[in-house]
Amino acid sequence: MDDIKDEIGIGTRYNAVWGELQRLRKDTLGYSHIAHDGTLNVPSSPELTALQGKIADRESRLAAADAAIVAIQNALGSYTSLRALKEAHTMHANTIKSAPFSAWELFRMGKDLAWEKGQHITAMPSEMPALLDGYQTQEDALKAGVVTAQAAIIPLAAALATISAKTGIARDVLGE
Repeated sequence: MDDIKDEIGIGTRYNAVWGELQRLRKDTLGYSHIAHDGTLNVPSSPELTALQGKIADRESRLAAADAAIVAIQNALGSYTSLRALKEAHTMHANTIKSAPFSAWELFRMGKDLAWEKGQHITAMPSEMPALLDGYQTQEDALKAGVVTAQAAIIPLAAALATISAKTGIARDVLGE
C-alpha cells in the first residue's frame, strides 16, 4: 500500500499525518494517572477534550485516505501499478491513433512491392486485396488490432478516471 501512496503523490503527507496522530496519542498519556487502588484515572479537562478532538480528526482523515487508496487499488485491477495501467492505456491509444498511418503504409508498401515485381498498380486502397496476395490478411490484422484497442481502452480510461478522482479525495483529506 505504501507504493501506491507514493505513486499517487500522497506518501509523504500520509506519513506526516500518521506521525502527528502518534504524537497526539502519546500526549494523552500526560492527562491520565493510576490511582492508589490501581484504577486508571482520567480527569476531564478542556485541553484533553481538544486533544481528543484532534486525534479524532487525524483518525478520520487517515480512514478517508485509506478508503480512497483501497478504491484506487481496486480500480487498478490486475495491473501492478498506476504506471503499468497508464502504459497499457497509452499503448492502446497509440494503436488507435496510428491506424490511419499504418493503413497508408500498408497500401504504399503493397504498391511498392507490386512495382518491384514489374506491376504498375494505379488502384485505390479498396482494390488492393484483389490485386495482391496477402494484402487482405494484413489489412484484417490491422483492423482487428484497432477493434481490440478500442475495446480495451474503455475500461482503462474508466479506471484512470476513478483513480484520478480518488487521488483528489485522498489529497484533499490529507491537506495537500
